[in-house]
Parts: sequence; C-alpha cells; structure tokens
Amino acid sequence: MAALDDADPQVVAAAALSLGAIGDARAIAPLAGRLEHREAPTRFDVAYALAELGDPTGRDALAAGLGDAERAWDAVTALARLGTADDAEVLGRALLSKHTPPEATVLAAGAILKIAPASAHRDAARRVLLAALAARKIHVRGIAVEQLGEIGGAWAIAPLEKLGRSGKGAELAESIVAALRTIAERIGPEGRA
Repeated sequence: MAALDDADPQVVAAAALSLGAIGDARAIAPLAGRLEHREAPTRFDVAYALAELGDPTGRDALAAGLGDAERAWDAVTALARLGTADDAEVLGRALLSKHTPPEATVLAAGAILKIAPASAHRDAARRVLLAALAARKIHVRGIAVEQLGEIGGAWAIAPLEKLGRSGKGAELAESIVAALRTIAERIGPEGRA
C-alpha cells in the first residue's frame, strides 16, 4: 500500500497490480485514488487492479486501453471480469475500432456474448468470431475456436466444421473437436436441428 505513493510510476503500477492480484477489497479505495495518476500506463494498471477486485471505477481507463496494442488484451480481460452490461457496451465499441488488435477484438466478441448475449452488439460479435475462423494468423483462428467453444450455439457448428475440413484447421483439429463437443453438450440434440 505504501508503494502506491512512490514517485516512480512503474513502482505505483507494480504495487497496484500486486494489490489486485492479492484480492483484498480493502485496497479499492487507495487504488481508486490513483486513477488520476499523471502517467497513462499507471492509470491503466490501477484500473486493471480495480477490475480484479470487482470495482468498475477504472472502466474509462480500461476502455482507453482497447486501442493500445500493448494493453488491449488486458483491457478486454478486465472488462470481461467486471462483466456488466456497461462493460459489454464498451467492448462493443472495440469491435468497430480499427485500433483494437485482432486478437483483442476476437476476445472482446466472445466476452460480449458471455456477458450480454442479447445485447445490441450480439450480431457484430458473432460476425467477428466467425470471420476470425478464416484469419491468416493461426493464433487468431485459435482464439476464435476457443471463444466459440465457450459461447457458441448452433450458429457456430457449420463454420467450425468447415474450418476443421480445411487446411487452415489442421493445426487446430483438437481444439475444433473440443469446441464442437462443448457446443453440442450445451445446446443438446434438439438445438442442432
């Protein structure tokens, strides 16, 4: 806690992240007081720590991180952890931003469908996930497969099966099979019809 008053912004950021990881809610008030730190990276780390503690006070700093290649993944992760309709709305903006890296965009799409499956961003999130199955980079395809396994419904089965039959799906074969199995279990036999 004392390190939150350090003159070095990196020390403040490290202390904030440590407090978030520890998970003690008594750190919320001291952390919230550091959201106005002069350094944007430190503000982001403080906001991330607050999200780990379930406090949405730093949502704006997390939203600002969505367009930063170094912070976008963590921003999506933190907003998903908060998991409210407001967070889904912020994540929906990430789907439209050209500044959000593809990996984070795909993760955001999955998070939206977990948090608010009936939100105004539902269709866009589905489109992002399905388009990512054809991405040039295998890790982006892998993230899409993972997300579809977690939240996909009948709408995800045919595209996953198509990827599984293609050369782009060869390295992801096990993940695709696992995702399809999880979806089938979730929707049941009548859901596939």
